Amino acid sequence: MQEKFFSWLSHDDLYYPDKIEKQVAFYYTLGIEKAIIYSHEDQIDGQGRIIKRTRPFKKSAEPLPYTLLYKRFIGGCSLLIPSHAFSSVGWFNESLKTVQDYDLWFRMLKKGYSFMYCPIASDQSRRHPNQDSKTKKDLHKKEADFLLLRTLISLPKDMWLTNQKNRIKAVAKLYLHYLLQGHILAANYIRAKVLPAMETGCGSFRFSMFYLWLPMLFSSWVFKKGMVKLEKTFKKLQLRFRRCFRFID
Repeated sequence: MQEKFFSWLSHDDLYYPDKIEKQVAFYYTLGIEKAIIYSHEDQIDGQGRIIKRTRPFKKSAEPLPYTLLYKRFIGGCSLLIPSHAFSSVGWFNESLKTVQDYDLWFRMLKKGYSFMYCPIASDQSRRHPNQDSKTKKDLHKKEADFLLLRTLISLPKDMWLTNQKNRIKAVAKLYLHYLLQGHILAANYIRAKVLPAMETGCGSFRFSMFYLWLPMLFSSWVFKKGMVKLEKTFKKLQLRFRRCFRFID
């Protein structure tokens, strides 16, 4: 690739006019050669109407590799990538149908590239019912599970756990999230391989799991109680309507 930078645009998305200009200027202010620039995206519907203006991302206390393991929040069209990154890492894995972008991001992280946030709305990402993320949910879950497993095995733990005040809690949070998302292979790897290798042992893990489960169980109980109350109210309204109609008749 002869060009200095690479940035792609999906056929159904739209760039803002100053996207490239602002990101290139931001790249040169960093003074970091192995920097990859990302920004936040607005969302539009099938007719091009804005349905969500995304707020700038807040600075996270968690390292970015950990955040990427936890959730997909970087839109591919928002990126500005120096062309030498592809010479070092390679291109997209075309055998993957739904996670080829995040597979590439993780490979770039392993090669020492840093993802740096440029706080602008870079593009408009279209949301419609025919997207692969909606039509190929089963395939996406399977590919994501394998990708997370492979990344957990190959990515050094210090890279995604650095600066974590409570590493056991961070790992327990990731483990619980994978269980809830159905990423069983990744969850089992954390339980069987990551935790036993950590110094504090499984007792702290069980405490962290309880600490994380407690608010979720409480929220579930409140939701269930609220639904029961709503159902009773609805039945009372039904009864009153029936009585009114009987009175009118």
